[in-house]
Amino acid sequence: MLKKDNKNPPLIDLVVIGASTGGPFSLIALLRNLHTINFPIIIAQHMTKAFTKELINYLRLETNHQIKEGQHNLIIEPGHIIVCRGGIDTQVHLKANKLVLKEVEFSGHVFHPSIDILFESAAYLPKHIVGIILTGLGNDGCKGSKKLLETNNTVLTQAPETCLAENMPNAVIEKGATSYVLTLSQISSYLSS
Repeated sequence: MLKKDNKNPPLIDLVVIGASTGGPFSLIALLRNLHTINFPIIIAQHMTKAFTKELINYLRLETNHQIKEGQHNLIIEPGHIIVCRGGIDTQVHLKANKLVLKEVEFSGHVFHPSIDILFESAAYLPKHIVGIILTGLGNDGCKGSKKLLETNNTVLTQAPETCLAENMPNAVIEKGATSYVLTLSQISSYLSS
């Protein structure tokens, strides 16, 4: 279901994605359909540090995209796909007109990397951001999605009926913190338009 008119989406400077339970499967379906990526993508998938490299290898194998592990002070360029390190939170900042990752050790959030922390930091950038909430348990991403909307950015939410765990998308939808509720193929189409 589209919540707003989608005829002329604005140019995308950065995509931030939040996922939890079932996330790897949704990420594969989403990324597999993106053939040309002209913007950076940063992924916050709830997981421990031990599994980040395994997820990256899995996504590379299944999508044929070059995917990197996030690290403190990493400069992000268009076309980069970054998976935030598990067990630690990540923000994105602008430094000397470049997008740069900053890792935050003790945020007080329950799940790491925190989707809210990533989305909220992106909301303050003077760029057009697209936030994407995928499958997951809990409500991480609600505050960050709301902040993105408040700063005139776009939030896409995976249709709950297509999720392995629909709690996270439902929480964002119930808070009115989404621009569009879409299937994974519709999200891919939006990013490709």
